[in-house]
Amino acid sequence: MRDGKVNVEKRSMEELDSAGTSGDGTGNVVIRLLSGSLKGCEYILLPGVTLFIQRQESDLAQSSGMVDLPPNTIVIPTDRDGVNFEIELGAASDDAVVVRTLGESTRAWQIPFHTIGEVGPLRFCIKPAGADWRPGLLGAATSDSGRAVRRSSMTPIACMIAILATLAVLIWMWGDVRGEDEVADIATLIAGDPDNYQIVPVEGSTVVHVFSKTDRNASWARQAVARHALSQQVLVTTIHAEEMRIQALMQERYPDIAFHRIELADARRPVLMISEERTSLSAESRRALSGQLKAWMPYAQAPRIHAWKDAAIENQAAAGIDRLGLPYVRERTSNSVIFRVVGPLDDANRHRMQQLIADFQDNFGSRYIEFSTYLEDDWLKDKSYRFGSGGYVKVTPRHWLFPQTF
Repeated sequence: MRDGKVNVEKRSMEELDSAGTSGDGTGNVVIRLLSGSLKGCEYILLPGVTLFIQRQESDLAQSSGMVDLPPNTIVIPTDRDGVNFEIELGAASDDAVVVRTLGESTRAWQIPFHTIGEVGPLRFCIKPAGADWRPGLLGAATSDSGRAVRRSSMTPIACMIAILATLAVLIWMWGDVRGEDEVADIATLIAGDPDNYQIVPVEGSTVVHVFSKTDRNASWARQAVARHALSQQVLVTTIHAEEMRIQALMQERYPDIAFHRIELADARRPVLMISEERTSLSAESRRALSGQLKAWMPYAQAPRIHAWKDAAIENQAAAGIDRLGLPYVRERTSNSVIFRVVGPLDDANRHRMQQLIADFQDNFGSRYIEFSTYLEDDWLKDKSYRFGSGGYVKVTPRHWLFPQTF
């Protein structure tokens, strides 16, 4: 996609550079605009389909952002609503082209070379590249109206504006492509498993954020970036550290909003998970909060806010402990639920419990559900002895217990 855009714009520049000159490309034709602010401008059309978009000058002046247009597209400013159309080469006879209007109703017809065509407010004529215009054709076109004659004096300025606009688009796209290339360079420098990193540039800035899964990966990325001189500022941290940073800002700025966690599984589209039972946000409050999240996370394209039920999260925690078969008690407060696992835990169950807590907090955070493990003292500690299949328990200095099963 990126390379396609660059090639399209470069080809358009070559066409603009060839305006007013004859080419010798086989199968190419030249179109000359005979009306509008670009009257007198010429473009070389390549074999295939070329799209013409007619837009009012006021709309073009107010438009912002980059529109993803197909290859071989020419935008023509007009003083009133125009009709978009296509010109196709090679679909008709050797001495004509096919013109096809676009819109609710489609109409197609042939326009022979060296004749005047008209689509909406636009008038034009077409000739083979390398051929001269038929004598008298352009003179007849310029006698259309006094208004058209007056506009003809603006032709050089209008053509220059079109060229400068195309140059501006090329420069903008070159900067965008260069930024993507540098992001790719950063990924190459870091190397390793790409699943361990998220490399996210900040739009309109030279800052690139690198989020790693572990502290070790973050340290490696910092060293790799430090060894090379990059034109962009690269900020490296872990996903967990960034989530904790945003959660701390949320708690400080919005203490009344009960939330479970901020999730950066996709840093471009972070998710703030709020409590459905303990938080109620109006549409306006949601928009304001989303805007604040975007300010805290400039790399994010679209921060989202999702509501989770406290009861559903609590049930998930209880189900996890039940699967381990461990006894527990549940204590509720106004803003949290505490699960206390009671009874002695051997090493295997202690490890399973630690894994359960880590997995649960990765999914649901640690703000609402808390886990506590109560470890009872083992009365046999430092009192039991075993050798082979036999053993005993020294209950008192003068009392030994020899159980049949040890």
